[in-house]
Amino acid sequence: MGGHNAGRLAASIAIDTVSAHIESALENGTSTNDHRSLVVGAIHEANLMIKTRAEGDRSLIGMGTTCTLALVLGNGRCMMGHVGDSRLYRIHGGEIRQLSEDHSYVQELVNCGALKPEAAATHPKRNIITRALGLGDDVSVDTFEFTVEDGDTLLLCSDGLSGYIPEASLLSACEAEPDLERGVDGLVDQAIEAGGSDNITCILIRRREA
Repeated sequence: MGGHNAGRLAASIAIDTVSAHIESALENGTSTNDHRSLVVGAIHEANLMIKTRAEGDRSLIGMGTTCTLALVLGNGRCMMGHVGDSRLYRIHGGEIRQLSEDHSYVQELVNCGALKPEAAATHPKRNIITRALGLGDDVSVDTFEFTVEDGDTLLLCSDGLSGYIPEASLLSACEAEPDLERGVDGLVDQAIEAGGSDNITCILIRRREA
């Protein structure tokens, strides 16, 4: 958000801050029952880091970023942290389910019944988001703990991917490619071919029991 360079910087700050916060906490023995607080704290710290950086440089005023993460825990447990309109999907048993909810103007219309879900993908204001990191002193973070079973796949992506590829195509592409790296490349190529010109970020994670 906030222009190509500023958006890239905000995303970079978020990645570095969240990663360092979580790694430091886990190394120091964070309670296994406190992962929600760990994820929320990491995202809050990233929010303040981005806001502080923007306040020190007028060219960066208004920059921000979405943030969707999956903290993979033991025994197949995962904790989601989510702000914005990037998405986390879980593929299980031949079905794909969106675990995150978009923080967007269009999603609010859907939630209140003013817009049908099938119309959201083509709404002219679908890119207006209602939450992001870096825009205020505080940010509300969605969290959700869930289980990943053997063979399940997690897909984390920006709207540059999900906005151009329907869920059915996401599912078939992920299930058709056993190699995750090639799977990511294939999804990005599909988004570009569909007209995607926005940032296209994609991560695939698959659980395989030894």
